[in-house]
Amino acid sequence: MDRDSPRLSPMPLIAAVLAVVGIFVAIIWLNWPWLEQAVAVEEAPTAWLQSSMLWSCASLALLLATVERSRPPGWSLVAVGLAGAALDERFMGHERLKDWILFRFYGGNVEAMGRVGDLPILVYGLGGVLVLAWLLRSPAAPRFAGMRWMVAAVLAGFVALGLDLASNDLFVQVFEEGFELLAETLFACALLRHAQAVWAHRP
Repeated sequence: MDRDSPRLSPMPLIAAVLAVVGIFVAIIWLNWPWLEQAVAVEEAPTAWLQSSMLWSCASLALLLATVERSRPPGWSLVAVGLAGAALDERFMGHERLKDWILFRFYGGNVEAMGRVGDLPILVYGLGGVLVLAWLLRSPAAPRFAGMRWMVAAVLAGFVALGLDLASNDLFVQVFEEGFELLAETLFACALLRHAQAVWAHRP
């Protein structure tokens, strides 16, 4: 797998991205103007969609751990991390942690806490960078076929992080959730693209 196989068309992955974006737009449209129930509560359909996408990523990483002999331990760790992220997204674990920090250390004073409560969310950005670095620095393994998708996923994730840290405005949060979902979808496409390449080159 020195290069992407020309037999593998990117069109199914592009269609998948457009489908997920379309679902997100539909969620916002159906809940307008009550955006909070679309993106900012535990029962929000966006939380369900993002959690489902992360579970899909975890499943794909686990699949790669079984079919790609050169990276199985790494893929297993990626699968565990994605499963944890899916649970966090579904039950808003990082938001609960933020509230715990606020009341445990700052007595409920939001201004005193500042951006300290946002630090746990940076774990996602660090995770994306570590996965990207691991894929780039695996000389003994075949080149990761979904690298372009993975780079796009990490970039979209950093845009989401930037929006999350920049403002607590609900309208901004809609865009933040949109970029977060886009990052997760691109991540899934990166894994699926590599799985396609691995499978195409199996003897």
